[in-house]
Parts: sequence; structure tokens; C-alpha cells
Amino acid sequence: FYLVGIETGAGKKVRRGKANGSRENNAQKTVPIALPARLIKQGDYITRLKGLTKAGVYESVADYSFSVNRP
Repeated sequence: FYLVGIETGAGKKVRRGKANGSRENNAQKTVPIALPARLIKQGDYITRLKGLTKAGVYESVADYSFSVNRP
């Protein structure tokens, strides 16, 4: 299991939730999430991914940044 958090570049939390698993495609692992478009305005964001260890503790896996541009 994974925890996914999305926040603005300024640190405002937009969404947090669980992702039930990952998928592997062409030797790349992905963690699919659903996010309503209305929550994402134009700007910069950071996605923080945490994974559940065998000890039952969530630890950081990776942070990903992205930008949204709207007309």
C-alpha cells in the first residue's frame, strides 16, 4: 500500500489518500491515483509518495514535481 499526498509549490495540501498498489509496465513501476481536475488550478505541485514497509510503517519513496498550465 502507498500514501499519496499532493500539495502546491507553496506547501498547501490539496489531496491525500491511499493507493492500493502499483503496476509494472516495461520495467517501470507506476502507482495510479485518481484526482478530480477541479482540485488542480494552474501552478506548481509536488506529489509525495510513501510506501508501507514490512514493519507496518510508511516511509518516503519519492517526491515528484509537476506544473499545470490552463488556457
